[in-house]
Amino acid sequence: MKLHTLICVFTLFFAVQVQAQNKFGYLSVNEIMQLMPEYQVTLKKLTELKKEYDKEAEWTEKEFQTKFAEFLQGQSDFPDNILLKRQNELHSLMESGIKFRKNAEAELKKAEEELYAELKKKIYEAIKKVGFERNYAYILNTDADVYPFINNLQGVDATDDVKLKLGLITVREIKETILPQAQLLQPIAEDSIQQTTDTISTVEPISNTTSKDSLTNGIQ
Repeated sequence: MKLHTLICVFTLFFAVQVQAQNKFGYLSVNEIMQLMPEYQVTLKKLTELKKEYDKEAEWTEKEFQTKFAEFLQGQSDFPDNILLKRQNELHSLMESGIKFRKNAEAELKKAEEELYAELKKKIYEAIKKVGFERNYAYILNTDADVYPFINNLQGVDATDDVKLKLGLITVREIKETILPQAQLLQPIAEDSIQQTTDTISTVEPISNTTSKDSLTNGIQ
């Protein structure tokens, strides 16, 4: 009987340990990114770049329209060789405009990926630190409806922890959000939530060694 009891206790202990090791976090990278001051800098830079491309594209289109209008007006009077020359010019301008539009779209997409990569890199560093500190098996990114359901009894919302790491929120702000909710729950739940706030206090924000100006210079 004692051996059987010992085996049961060991099995239960092992199951609890496995469950603890499989604890995971989840968050939205896009949600966190949009709260970063650098995000607005990135948006502004992309908007300005798009305006420059649009301005050049409009100039090319205007040139084509002017040439085309001249061609329509004088085509009945042009000698065959001039008519052919004007037709070739219009065709060349049209192809040039289409090519520029395609290249501009590709360049804008590339610039967007590079600029956002800088922000994501900073977020991923914070996620990695939180993952190790919380002993999560992994942290899921809930963007793009990849995970329609996450069991809150097994997964933990790591959003505030990562925000804290990035300096986007303070420990006091987190506690002011969590503690009022605890008053609506059972006492045992209050103890659990209080432990969560105590643990949050141990999360140290990432050192702000990279200033907003230096980051801006880096993405320019």
